Amino acid sequence: MTPIKMISFCTLCLLAAVALSAVLFPYSAMTREQVMSAQEPLPMEDFDLVDLGEDYGELSVFDLIGYYIDNPPEPATLENATRKKHFGGC
Repeated sequence: MTPIKMISFCTLCLLAAVALSAVLFPYSAMTREQVMSAQEPLPMEDFDLVDLGEDYGELSVFDLIGYYIDNPPEPATLENATRKKHFGGC
């Protein structure tokens, strides 16, 4: 490939990427109302329930935070930081 073809190929690819970004940007941009509502955090009581599957069902964020405070994770040590390998690599 000649240098002219390489430069033109790179230029066309960059122009295509910029054009595609310009065309698709309005579909991915947030509205002004969405941006304004995302600026202030919600209180814990206003969050929806979190589905933890069949075993635990749905719990509120308040209950999850309370459980975490009552049962904090163990501090990382060399013994519990190493992963136990199970059958299949998981």
